[in-house]
Amino acid sequence: MLQYIMNIIYFFKTFIYYVLFSYYRVIFIFSYFFQKRNIEYKNPEKEYYNSVLEKFQKYILEDGEKEKNSNIDPIFYEKKEFNEFMKTENNSIETIWKTRILMEFTPRGTIIMFYDAYKMGFAYYCDQNVVSYDILNVVAMKYVMTYRCYSFFIDEFILPASYKNLLKVHYLEDKKETKLNNDNVSSFKNDMFMKPKKYKTSNQIGKKEETMEKIEEQMRNKFIYLGNIRNFKICQNIPKKGRMNHFHSNLLDGISQNLSYNEFKHLKEKNQDPFST
Repeated sequence: MLQYIMNIIYFFKTFIYYVLFSYYRVIFIFSYFFQKRNIEYKNPEKEYYNSVLEKFQKYILEDGEKEKNSNIDPIFYEKKEFNEFMKTENNSIETIWKTRILMEFTPRGTIIMFYDAYKMGFAYYCDQNVVSYDILNVVAMKYVMTYRCYSFFIDEFILPASYKNLLKVHYLEDKKETKLNNDNVSSFKNDMFMKPKKYKTSNQIGKKEETMEKIEEQMRNKFIYLGNIRNFKICQNIPKKGRMNHFHSNLLDGISQNLSYNEFKHLKEKNQDPFST
């Protein structure tokens, strides 16, 4: 009798198990085929760009223009004086900005960046040969906020329209010269060859051309690729000194301090004392 009851209980357990198993199986199949699943792929580069851009936009709205540009020397805002000063080798401005280095870990790998005062652009090292402009722009934002050189950031697509950058003087005249040269070249070509027939365009086409010209006139940041990170040198090169280490003697007059072995051998063959005056 007891065995009979145990078999009935076992039968009910197995029956309930298979019913529940089939029920959840059917629900899973229906959900797989009929339920709409919104799976969004998260792009790490976009997330990184948006996070830094939000901080930079808040930084733009903050007061204190002088504090934001406290590390920029006033000579940067005078084009003629700046160009004359930059002609001198190993000038103080260029060497200082080469020591202000930012190392940033990005989705495209590690980027080491500093500001090249001579070329007026952001120089960087990276193991990736191709890095998008947005990623480099984000690193430039962090560089500007870290070293208080807000005016070095000249991207007019991100900066507010009301902001007037004093460093724009370095770029406007160069653009005018390039435009004049291009106009002269185009006029010369048109004179050489037959001019194409001009057709009347609508106002919409004219407006599109004006907007395209405005977009082309807007400035963007300049980035200079310097190679892989292994090419980056943390320590500065120490200038080589003479072998005599600034030792002076009357006996050394007329003899080069860096006397090579070939010169020594040549003097010895002539039966001359190489250290004689």
